[in-house]
Amino acid sequence: MTDVAADRYWTEEFEITTADLDRLAAYIGETGQAQELDSLTRRIIRGRLLYGPEQSTPAPTDTGEAQVRWLDQVEVGDLKVGDYLFFLRRKDKETVVPYLGEVMALQSNRVSVFLPDVQETKDYQYPKNQADWRTFQENYRREREKKRRQAAEKQFDATSVELLDLAVMEYGDHVAGLLLNALRADDRFLLLSGRWFLGQLAVLPTQAQVAAVAWGLAGAAEPQLTENLFDHLPSPTAAGDRGLFGLYLALRQRPDLFANADPGGRPRWRLAGPPPGAFTPRQAAYDPENYTILCRPGVAAEPAAVQRLWQLELLPAVV
Repeated sequence: MTDVAADRYWTEEFEITTADLDRLAAYIGETGQAQELDSLTRRIIRGRLLYGPEQSTPAPTDTGEAQVRWLDQVEVGDLKVGDYLFFLRRKDKETVVPYLGEVMALQSNRVSVFLPDVQETKDYQYPKNQADWRTFQENYRREREKKRRQAAEKQFDATSVELLDLAVMEYGDHVAGLLLNALRADDRFLLLSGRWFLGQLAVLPTQAQVAAVAWGLAGAAEPQLTENLFDHLPSPTAAGDRGLFGLYLALRQRPDLFANADPGGRPRWRLAGPPPGAFTPRQAAYDPENYTILCRPGVAAEPAAVQRLWQLELLPAVV
């Protein structure tokens, strides 16, 4: 097998293996924290630089064949929410580093990208016309070529951050695309809001807690992110990602009660049916078909009344 210092290894021979995924699963298990695709890609590349080619069995891959591209490799408008893009960012006057971001929103003249290293979303303005875009692409390629030339003049140790950054810049899009497909095909891993976790580590809430979340969602004007719902989960809850991903699993397991309003993006949840049990309304409501009073302020409303309020789309107004 070709040495990892050669382009041929990364472009023709590199594969995500079962051992790679086992090591990533062990890493997530040890830390107890979900990881972004950026950090997992860097761990794979760093492992090859330190220990050479991997000989274990290639991992199964998802048939979706996800692509991860550089910003200068895409056309204006050739993006969708959830795509991953590599960027260059100037760390200081002398250092430019690659990083991987996830497309969060698209408008006619800009793309909003979530940057995991700083945990914030940044807007990138598109050039006004195709000619300006071509100029932007060419300048971007020149910046990457400059970094390659600078690296060629130095001798990097295999453990150096500089060598890792260079390898990520050269091969990160290819590695990240293969890794994304492999993670999607491995049912050990769960994806939520751009981060990967292990399903076996997730701690599901009780049915009473799930019911409380449903009632909290009943009064929400807009669909809610899983993270927002977790903030309102009654105690006691499992800390950190164990509890967050546990709630995510619980929401997915109740399609009768919760529906994802954004199936193509980060999950935002709305009610799919009436919350279970009784509740105490803040407002009164009556049935417009027979003028029966369905609920009164401060008086517990029984499940039958909840069902009717839901059918009449009055529940959010009285919760």
